[in-house]
Amino acid sequence: SVIVNTTEFKNNSKEKGFKSTEGYRQLLNYKKLTKDADIRFAQKIMNSVKYKNYKSLINSEKINNFEQLKSYVSSAEFANLRKEIEDPRRFKNSEEHKLLAEFEALTKNKDLIWYQKMKSQNAFAEEMKWQLTFDEDFDRSALNQSKWITGYYWGKALLNDNYVLAEEKQFFKPENIEIRESVAHLNTRPDKCKGKVWDSQRGFLPAEFDYSSALISTGQSFRQKYGKFEAKVRLSHTKPLTHNFWMVAENMAPQIDIFKYGAAGKKSIIAGIHTVKNKVAQHINENVNGADFSSDFYIYSLEWTPNKITWKINGVEVHSQTQNIPDQQMYLVFSSNMTEEPASTINGAMAIDWVRCFQLKDK
Repeated sequence: SVIVNTTEFKNNSKEKGFKSTEGYRQLLNYKKLTKDADIRFAQKIMNSVKYKNYKSLINSEKINNFEQLKSYVSSAEFANLRKEIEDPRRFKNSEEHKLLAEFEALTKNKDLIWYQKMKSQNAFAEEMKWQLTFDEDFDRSALNQSKWITGYYWGKALLNDNYVLAEEKQFFKPENIEIRESVAHLNTRPDKCKGKVWDSQRGFLPAEFDYSSALISTGQSFRQKYGKFEAKVRLSHTKPLTHNFWMVAENMAPQIDIFKYGAAGKKSIIAGIHTVKNKVAQHINENVNGADFSSDFYIYSLEWTPNKITWKINGVEVHSQTQNIPDQQMYLVFSSNMTEEPASTINGAMAIDWVRCFQLKDK
């Protein structure tokens, strides 16, 4: 087919004597082959669209990609991966399933259910606005002397010794402070002892006492202006002994009585403010009547702002004051005192479970 269709062959076929040439014999053979059934079938196949498509796919990118994928999906590696993926227990055995199970268990936890409820109700918004500034749980075997002194501040500052005021009938002794089961006990007991008294006219004088008692103060360690101050306390009712939780500035006034207990009945405390104006002492006190405060521990709180002071017992407001509000830093004092001799022998105690002080957080 290639030879007989060339220009040279066609020109030679027109010359004389062509029939005696090799070219003529090739032409006859070509014509014979064109009538051959096999040749005609082959030409039909080679000229078909299917054959042309087949030839176009040989070594094509599509065929090469198919062969590669065929090799991969037939491999042992693919078979193992498919088995792992199609395993119905695969998720159950996974780390993700463990995390899901942990989450579902937590959603049923009573503490977390309660927490989510409180959070949604914003139940502790009042408490969350405060920042702790002082904390005492009395969890040591003895009083923490880095926090507390055991006498009036000016006695420690000037004399390094204790004293009491001239009208007091007891003397403060450190050994009357006892720590038991994380509770500080300030004991008052019969005790023949000697000590100093402060007389405003004559200064410090020696004196003898029939009773000793106790006082603890943060005068050398902690002072604060404004905030919340509270303590959990149990009080004995032993007249004429008074138990006091108070705050005082550098001098004896201004002074805030968070409570003064014992002067009246078992169910009465005194809350008040003591200030000096134009050199005249001013006392604003309020009798608060309620439960038998000697029967159990109660939480006594004071909230102090520039415009108001609020007294609370177990979180319930019992008194408030908007006049003569102190504006100086103050320290804490717990003390048990007598200003008159008892009619008969007495023993008393103030038990302090804990003390907390707070300031408002910055907005």
